[in-house]
Amino acid sequence: MSDVQESDSAAFGAEILSTDNDPLYRFHQWQANLRVTDYILGVTKPGKISSNHAVSLADALAAFVRMYEAHTAAEDTIVFPAWKATFSAKQFEDISDKFEEIEHSKFGTDGFEDARKRIAAIENELGLSDLNTFTAPLPPTL
Repeated sequence: MSDVQESDSAAFGAEILSTDNDPLYRFHQWQANLRVTDYILGVTKPGKISSNHAVSLADALAAFVRMYEAHTAAEDTIVFPAWKATFSAKQFEDISDKFEEIEHSKFGTDGFEDARKRIAAIENELGLSDLNTFTAPLPPTL
C-alpha cells in the first residue's frame, strides 16, 4: 500500500473501505482524491520540485492516475451512456450543437483540433511525442 493510501485509510479510521456504492464511501473517496490533487498542486507550485518530495510526489501521481483511470472508465461505460439515453435524437443533436458552440468560444474556431495541435507541439518540444518511448517492452516468450 502506498503512503497516500495508508494515510487516507488512517484518516478515515478504517483499514479498508467498502468498494460498494455507499454514499459515505464515495464521500471519503472524493476527499482522498482532493487531498492527492492538493498535494500535487502544492508540491509543484513553486515551479521547482524539491528532491525531498520526489518519492511522495511519484506516489501521489500514481494515485492520481489510478483515480483518473477509474473515474473516466465509469464515465465512459456508465455515466455518459446513461445520460445520452435520456435524450431523444433531436435533443441530443441540439445539446451536441450547444457543446460545440461552447468549445468554439473556449478554444477558438477550430476548437478541439486547435487545442490538440497545441498540446502535440508541447509534447514534441518536451520529447514526449513518441509513445513508443514509453511503451513497456514485451515480456519474454514462454
